[in-house]
Amino acid sequence: MEDRTNEESLQHYRVEVELADKIRKAPREERLKLYVSVYEEVFKRVPNHPQLLRKASAVDSTGRVTSQVRFLKPFLRPDTIFMEVELATANWPQR
Repeated sequence: MEDRTNEESLQHYRVEVELADKIRKAPREERLKLYVSVYEEVFKRVPNHPQLLRKASAVDSTGRVTSQVRFLKPFLRPDTIFMEVELATANWPQR
Protein backbone atom coordinates (compact mmCIF):
# COMPACT_ATOMS: atom_id res chain seq x y z
CA MET A 1 0.00 0.00 0.00
CA GLU A 2 1.36 3.35 -0.99
CA ASP A 3 1.08 6.20 1.51
CA ARG A 4 2.02 8.99 -0.88
CA THR A 5 -0.22 11.69 -2.24
CA ASN A 6 -0.90 11.94 -5.95
CA GLU A 7 1.29 15.05 -6.07
CA GLU A 8 4.20 13.18 -4.41
CA SER A 9 3.83 10.32 -6.89
CA LEU A 10 3.68 12.77 -9.78
CA GLN A 11 6.82 14.54 -8.55
CA HIS A 12 8.57 11.18 -8.27
CA TYR A 13 7.55 10.40 -11.86
CA ARG A 14 8.86 13.76 -13.10
CA VAL A 15 12.22 13.23 -11.38
CA GLU A 16 12.55 9.73 -12.87
CA VAL A 17 11.72 11.01 -16.38
CA GLU A 18 14.19 13.87 -16.08
CA LEU A 19 17.00 11.62 -14.91
CA ALA A 20 16.21 8.90 -17.45
CA ASP A 21 16.57 11.54 -20.16
CA LYS A 22 19.93 12.49 -18.67
CA ILE A 23 21.09 8.88 -19.01
CA ARG A 24 19.65 8.49 -22.52
CA LYS A 25 21.36 11.67 -23.73
CA ALA A 26 24.74 10.76 -22.27
CA PRO A 27 27.38 9.22 -24.51
CA ARG A 28 27.23 5.44 -24.38
CA GLU A 29 30.56 5.09 -22.52
CA GLU A 30 29.38 7.44 -19.75
CA ARG A 31 25.97 5.88 -19.09
CA LEU A 32 27.14 3.14 -16.77
CA LYS A 33 28.99 5.67 -14.61
CA LEU A 34 25.87 7.83 -14.39
CA TYR A 35 23.65 5.18 -12.79
CA VAL A 36 25.07 5.55 -9.28
CA SER A 37 24.85 9.33 -9.27
CA VAL A 38 21.39 9.28 -10.82
CA TYR A 39 20.07 6.92 -8.14
CA GLU A 40 21.63 9.09 -5.44
CA GLU A 41 19.88 12.09 -6.94
CA VAL A 42 16.55 10.26 -7.12
CA PHE A 43 16.76 9.36 -3.44
CA LYS A 44 17.69 12.94 -2.49
CA ARG A 45 14.89 14.48 -4.51
CA VAL A 46 12.29 11.84 -3.63
CA PRO A 47 12.71 11.31 0.13
CA ASN A 48 9.59 9.15 0.30
CA HIS A 49 10.79 6.84 -2.49
CA PRO A 50 9.29 3.37 -1.98
CA GLN A 51 12.74 1.74 -1.99
CA LEU A 52 13.89 3.97 0.84
CA LEU A 53 10.78 3.17 2.82
CA ARG A 54 11.09 -0.54 2.05
CA LYS A 55 14.77 -0.46 3.05
CA ALA A 56 13.70 0.75 6.47
CA SER A 57 11.56 -2.33 6.98
CA ALA A 58 13.67 -5.36 7.92
CA VAL A 59 10.59 -7.59 8.03
CA ASP A 60 9.67 -6.65 4.47
CA SER A 61 13.25 -7.20 3.33
CA THR A 62 13.41 -10.64 4.94
CA GLY A 63 10.12 -11.61 3.32
CA ARG A 64 11.29 -10.48 -0.12
CA VAL A 65 14.58 -12.34 0.19
CA THR A 66 12.81 -15.50 1.37
CA SER A 67 10.48 -15.32 -1.62
CA GLN A 68 13.38 -14.78 -4.03
CA VAL A 69 15.37 -17.68 -2.59
CA ARG A 70 12.31 -19.94 -2.85
CA PHE A 71 12.02 -18.96 -6.53
CA LEU A 72 15.73 -19.56 -7.23
CA LYS A 73 16.10 -22.82 -5.31
CA PRO A 74 15.15 -25.14 -8.23
CA PHE A 75 17.88 -23.55 -10.36
CA LEU A 76 20.67 -23.93 -7.79
CA ARG A 77 23.14 -26.77 -7.50
CA PRO A 78 25.82 -27.30 -4.86
CA ASP A 79 28.45 -25.82 -7.20
CA THR A 80 26.37 -22.74 -8.12
CA ILE A 81 27.83 -19.39 -7.15
CA PHE A 82 25.86 -16.19 -7.35
CA MET A 83 25.78 -12.79 -5.78
CA GLU A 84 22.89 -10.40 -5.45
CA VAL A 85 23.28 -6.68 -4.97
CA GLU A 86 20.21 -4.48 -4.89
CA LEU A 87 20.88 -2.25 -7.87
CA ALA A 88 19.16 0.88 -6.67
CA THR A 89 20.79 1.01 -3.26
CA ALA A 90 23.80 -1.29 -3.74
CA ASN A 91 22.89 -3.00 -0.49
CA TRP A 92 23.73 -6.58 0.31
CA PRO A 93 20.54 -8.48 1.05
CA GLN A 94 20.12 -9.52 4.67
CA ARG A 95 20.14 -13.31 4.93
